[in-house]
Amino acid sequence: MSIYCNYFGFKYEPFTAEISSKNLLKLPSMVAVKERFDYVMNGGVFLITSEVGSEPTQIWWTREYMIKGVNKG
Repeated sequence: MSIYCNYFGFKYEPFTAEISSKNLLKLPSMVAVKERFDYVMNGGVFLITSEVGSEPTQIWWTREYMIKGVNKG
């Protein structure tokens, strides 16, 4: 654990590149992306666009959700 965890009493490392999807704030836009992926998985069409250089956090979170959902079933 880092000095930040000890000093501030954090449960998790605050500055890691690998964040669990359960620890992300689920913004309405992220939930909307997940719902669109659910629609596509049932036969819909989906197009992904974004600004150049933007981080794909919504896509990453949705992907992890889908993988875990597939593994549960």
